Amino acid sequence: MSEEYDLDAIVAQRREAVGGDDIVFTWKGEKFSFPHPLLADDEWKQRIAEADPDDVSQVEAMLGEQYERFHELGGQAGYVMLIVQQVSQKLRDEMSDGRPTRRPTSSGRRQRR
Repeated sequence: MSEEYDLDAIVAQRREAVGGDDIVFTWKGEKFSFPHPLLADDEWKQRIAEADPDDVSQVEAMLGEQYERFHELGGQAGYVMLIVQQVSQKLRDEMSDGRPTRRPTSSGRRQRR
C-alpha cells in the first residue's frame, strides 16, 4: 500500500516553519511584502514566470503595486533579490524534518562539540 500524506498538515507545518504566507521586510521605515514562494498562489507564480528574467522585472512582478513606492524610497531590485537569496539559502539549509543543518566549516572538517 502506498504512503498517504496529509497535505493540510504539511502546508500548515511549512507555513509555521517559514513564519507565515508572506515575506515581510522594512525599507526606510515602511513595510513591504511578497508571498513566500512555497506558499504563493498560482496566479502570483504565473506573473513571476511571465516577467522578463532581469531583476527589475522580477521584483516588479513580486511586489506588484508596492514596487513604485519601494522605488520612490530609493529601493533597488537588487536589494529585494538579497532577501530572495537569503530565503533560498534558508530553505536549502533545512533538512527534511525542518531542522536547520549545521553549516560546514571552511576547511571541510567537522566541528567538535
